[in-house]
Amino acid sequence: MAEVHIRPAVRADLPRLTEVYNHYVIHTPITFDLEPYTVERRAAWFEQFALQGRYRLFVAEESGQVIGYAGTTRFRVKPAYDTTVETTVYSSPESVGKGVGRKLYGALFDALASEDIHRIVGGMPCRIQLQQNCMSGSASSR
Repeated sequence: MAEVHIRPAVRADLPRLTEVYNHYVIHTPITFDLEPYTVERRAAWFEQFALQGRYRLFVAEESGQVIGYAGTTRFRVKPAYDTTVETTVYSSPESVGKGVGRKLYGALFDALASEDIHRIVGGMPCRIQLQQNCMSGSASSR
């Protein structure tokens, strides 16, 4: 793997960001989307990010190609959640398991360190077995 560079996302990245995301829409249940996005339809999502503030988007680039991204978005619209952000991270299929997400989150969290953020949350679907364990009371709590 060549050197990976992390930088803020720019509008020109949107086609590749959409391609990476659509891989997960098509091949996994993780996004909860049922249909792939067009670049035009994904533009509204992109517009929520800025170079400053709570809502940022970073890309990982290798040999001039975007191979992943991580960002923070609004968690919920209720005012008490204003200082809570939700994270997202996606890697291209060929870069999964190579530390790209870790690098992206490192840069993202460093950039957010001076922002007025109380909590950073991330959602992840539970596997059926975990759900069954939780419902039966056999899951341990810490």
